[in-house]
Amino acid sequence: MIKLQKEKVPNILLKNELKWTNEYLNIISNKLTATKTQKERYKHKQIKDALLRETSGKCAYCESEVRSVTWEHIDHIIPKSIKPELYVKWDNLTFSCPKCNINKSDNYIKDIPLLNPYEVDFEAINYLRFAGPTIMPIIDNARSRLSYIAFDLNRIDLVEKRQNRIIEVDKLLQEWSSTIGVKKTVIEKELHDTYSSKQEFSATIKEYLRVNGFPIL
Repeated sequence: MIKLQKEKVPNILLKNELKWTNEYLNIISNKLTATKTQKERYKHKQIKDALLRETSGKCAYCESEVRSVTWEHIDHIIPKSIKPELYVKWDNLTFSCPKCNINKSDNYIKDIPLLNPYEVDFEAINYLRFAGPTIMPIIDNARSRLSYIAFDLNRIDLVEKRQNRIIEVDKLLQEWSSTIGVKKTVIEKELHDTYSSKQEFSATIKEYLRVNGFPIL
């Protein structure tokens, strides 16, 4: 996970958030049958496009690129089954891979909320430990442990993808270590780009480079 920044509220929500929320709450309170459109107002193209931009097309939780391999999910950070009034609340929506979204499900404990990438500064507070392609929780931190379990951050497919990314980056790192002059400067710039927020598994790669002596900016 990395710190994310919300974009401005999409125009479609500025115009319709209150109406759509009241409509949804009315359906629930009166036990009505919602249409597909009413159930999925939050999937409007303007909303989806804004979420794609702010997450760089990555899952907000595991940092895997989503659209290249599967369909994306729009996730309610606090589940809409728990807080239906946040059904189309912009600050409660993010972009997720199907596995993180399904694993998370309706997991919500008011006093121990899951890590929210829009609220937590992972550079300032150590909530997760990185060891090569694996991610581990901070044992004495309840939010860290619950989030690690809820998102299943070390599922096999994720570890394999992170390992493949590390192998790619390590080739550049070894070349940088054994090169001098202008070429070294060029490779160093490429390495800095590998852990930019737009890159897949940027937090993992940043820590890998750090522990292997690369000067992180």
